[in-house]
Amino acid sequence: MELYGVNQTLSETQIEKVSRQCFGTIVTSRLYTRERFVVESVKLGCNRSIPADVLSKIKWAEPVVVADWQSQETELYGNHRRYVKPKDILARMDETKHCEVYAPKGCLIPFGYFTVDAVVPHGFTDDARERFNKTLDIVQFIDDTPTRVVRACGSYLMSGGCVVRDTIEQIVDKAENIAKLHSQKLKWFVSGRFHEINTTPVEGVKYGRGFYKLSLTIPKEIDGTIQTVRFLGEYSKRKYTSEKLDDVM
Repeated sequence: MELYGVNQTLSETQIEKVSRQCFGTIVTSRLYTRERFVVESVKLGCNRSIPADVLSKIKWAEPVVVADWQSQETELYGNHRRYVKPKDILARMDETKHCEVYAPKGCLIPFGYFTVDAVVPHGFTDDARERFNKTLDIVQFIDDTPTRVVRACGSYLMSGGCVVRDTIEQIVDKAENIAKLHSQKLKWFVSGRFHEINTTPVEGVKYGRGFYKLSLTIPKEIDGTIQTVRFLGEYSKRKYTSEKLDDVM
């Protein structure tokens, strides 16, 4: 599969494209259409929850692909058949408490990617966070003035952080070790600047909430990415609603 993207600050002729393996995730769901996700990401950047074991495999400035998904299978609905919808699969996952649910195959449709420039460990107490900061190779601290961020999937206070020399793998290891010592459970997020792309869909992909490993041709990352560890507070995940969400548009 090939993806062709253009960095928002460079012309097409200035970009060197390379073939590589990278992670991708389906972001359209009960809360996001493709259009809503693009509008929000252009305005606020991308910020996605991610398992620690996946995050530790990602390097700074690497692309993470965001994708839509369309079913290639139908199911009986009343007296007719219809294509399976992601929101129906998610509802079944919720009903079964995330136990294994049949996931139909469909088309994975990448429509953008973000280049990783920040990781966010959430769940530290103040003492644990201070202890974690002392383990990092910090270049400088970021202003701690809290900033409210509202997204379709939830809201949180972004409350500062630091620029670091550590690799992402080192950051995850250090944070998880501190969390273990304090008997705390961390939730991880990964963030970056969003870029739209046009590409050919990948067929035969089962719908899932996790991350996929994809082989892509994409722009080579640009040197000079600022590597940051950020912290957030008052995190509130938004539950599904059929009402229109205008506060992030």
